[in-house]
Amino acid sequence: MSVWQYFKEYEMRLISSLSMSQKEDLESDSIENKFFNFQNFYPGYKFACVGKMEKSKLPMLYYKDQIPDLEMCKIQISDASQIDECIQRNRNEYATKMLILFLPFRDKSDFPAFDDRWDFLNKAMDEKKPLL
Repeated sequence: MSVWQYFKEYEMRLISSLSMSQKEDLESDSIENKFFNFQNFYPGYKFACVGKMEKSKLPMLYYKDQIPDLEMCKIQISDASQIDECIQRNRNEYATKMLILFLPFRDKSDFPAFDDRWDFLNKAMDEKKPLL
């Protein structure tokens, strides 16, 4: 599941705020569960869980740094000899943020090296499926 999908469909809930039936759902292994425990190494494992929301929401995104404008990635340029270091850096910055948001991953090692992320993102988009 991608970060976007997680924040669109799930929310963290305090276990103490759940009703009895919701707590039973949390302890069940049923596929139809709406509540899920964190793994036991998560610091709030005993106090919090994840709940599937009744209605999806549009996630609000806040970044310390901005997402590079796609125009700065100069996507119309395909000839590698015309792509300078600044364009390459913008492309890889953009790709990094798009991969984090929309591609399912479990660990940062699932991502390629910074210099390879633009190509990795394009391959994922061409195949219209996750690569991880």
